[in-house]
Amino acid sequence: MRIMDIVDVILLLMVGLLFHVIFPGNSLAGGMKPDFSLAILFSIILLKRDPGLVMGSALIIGVFTSLTSSVDSGQWINLVDKLVTGGIMYLLVNRYRSFFPRTGILVCLVAILGTIISGIVFGFLVVRLGGLSLNLEVAITRVFLPAAIFNIGATYVFFSSMEFGERLCSS
Repeated sequence: MRIMDIVDVILLLMVGLLFHVIFPGNSLAGGMKPDFSLAILFSIILLKRDPGLVMGSALIIGVFTSLTSSVDSGQWINLVDKLVTGGIMYLLVNRYRSFFPRTGILVCLVAILGTIISGIVFGFLVVRLGGLSLNLEVAITRVFLPAAIFNIGATYVFFSSMEFGERLCSS
């Protein structure tokens, strides 16, 4: 693990926290809001192949989103969600990366699949613990699907920016 990798990750984590804090909760969806810090986590997973760095990032993102959660019982659920999503996506990306010769396709698939996994984990835990006053179907249509669509673009932008920065610094 290089110092430059840690600095890259810290800067990305701060951007993710900023997005998570400034985006308001949706009153029509029980206070839930799209979790744009997932785009940061997916960019880190795609760029950094160090499992310690990825899981450390997932833990930090989980803590940040826990501190800024607008959902009842969302504090520890966010932490569990980010660790589970980060671990699953890290394993999937590293297992199937070679099947995608074009990086753009991989980025889009990771953003969609990762957001869906995160939404299912978060939604399941919130519904099971009674922290959500509406059903999971409404949460999926008003929060998880819009977040998945946004995360495609956001992950692509963050990933491309970081990839460009790494190429610039290495030359």
